[in-house]
Amino acid sequence: MNDGQLDEFLLISKHRLVSHYQVKLLSCLQCTSPEMLWDQESEGENCIGSIVLHIIAHVDRNTKRLSNPDTRFNQGIETHFPNEPMSKLELIARVTESFEALGVAIDQSHSKNHSSMYDLYHLVEHTAYHSGQVIDRVQRHAVSICAARAE
Repeated sequence: MNDGQLDEFLLISKHRLVSHYQVKLLSCLQCTSPEMLWDQESEGENCIGSIVLHIIAHVDRNTKRLSNPDTRFNQGIETHFPNEPMSKLELIARVTESFEALGVAIDQSHSKNHSSMYDLYHLVEHTAYHSGQVIDRVQRHAVSICAARAE
C-alpha cells in the first residue's frame, strides 16, 4: 500500500469512527434514561454503559498507539467491560473526548505508519460490533416502553 492509499484508508476510517459511530453512540446515549445506562437486562449481559466504556477503552488505546506506534498494552481488554456508573452527561463527555482525540491522532498519523492500518481496521470493526449492541439495547428498551404505554 502506498502513502496515498494509506491516507485514503485513514480518511475513510476516521469518517466511519468519528462521523458515523460516535454520532450513533451519542444519539443513543442522549435518548437513554440514566437508569437504563447501568441496568443489566439479564444475567451475563453487559449494560449499555459498560459497553460504551469498553468502546472508549479501545478508542483510547488506539489513539495512544497512533500517536506512538511503539506503545504496547497488556492482553485482556477483550473481556474488560467496566461497570463504573457515572452520569449520562459524564459518559457523553467521555465519548466525545475519546473520539475527538482519535480523530486528531488519525489526522496527525497520515503516511507515517503503515502498520497502524491493521489496528485501525480492527478498531473500526470492533466499534461497529459494539455500537450495534448499544443500538439494539436502546431500540429494544424503546419498544418495551411503547408496548407498556399501549396497554
